[in-house]
Amino acid sequence: MLMNRAAVLLLIVGLTVAGDSNRVSDRSRDYGNKVDIEVFGETKCIHSTMFMRNQLLPAYKLFGPRLRIRYHPFGVPRSTKCKWTGDGYECTCQHGPAECDKNALQACVIEKLPDTEKHIEMVTCIQGNAEFNYSVRKCIDRGPYPRLDSKSLVRCAMSDKGRTLLARHGHAQNRKAPGMSWVPWVMINGVREQEAERHLVRVLCSRYLKPVPSQCAMYGFEPTEEI
Repeated sequence: MLMNRAAVLLLIVGLTVAGDSNRVSDRSRDYGNKVDIEVFGETKCIHSTMFMRNQLLPAYKLFGPRLRIRYHPFGVPRSTKCKWTGDGYECTCQHGPAECDKNALQACVIEKLPDTEKHIEMVTCIQGNAEFNYSVRKCIDRGPYPRLDSKSLVRCAMSDKGRTLLARHGHAQNRKAPGMSWVPWVMINGVREQEAERHLVRVLCSRYLKPVPSQCAMYGFEPTEEI
């Protein structure tokens, strides 16, 4: 009987410690300042795609609510334009009409699911050279929201609404990053951070996240948060 009671006591203690550990981990993602990240890119640009997949999404998974991310699918102004014709917008993109369609699809997803947590994986999935319909099947139909109506998003992307949303991202780009000549164009707290294109997590850990969260330790930075 004493052995059984001891075993139960050890089990309770173990569960309590595990629960406390989980709470510490969760708090580590929430505790501290918030950092604004604004990214301007285009779907078929390999550099934009690599940044989204290898930098932005992993950083969001590490730091979650501490990052306020806004992604603008558009492109370099000299080769991507949306012109008002009186009846709607006509858009041209660096990698052709197919890129405009995929940019518009991302814009429609962002409008439908404005919370970063809900759209970031889907928008990242759409990135790349995959054909439009394949991206719809892979990223939306088989995505994290099975009840999301992919047909309505396709209609949005292929309609005047999609081009209007695309133009709005272009207007935001012209206003916030005038003269930009490269994608991805990464701005942190309103300032361009070119190094963040390749080392976003390191830049966040070394310059922006205060106190430094425990997740930064794996990148060689001493955590300073108080747990």
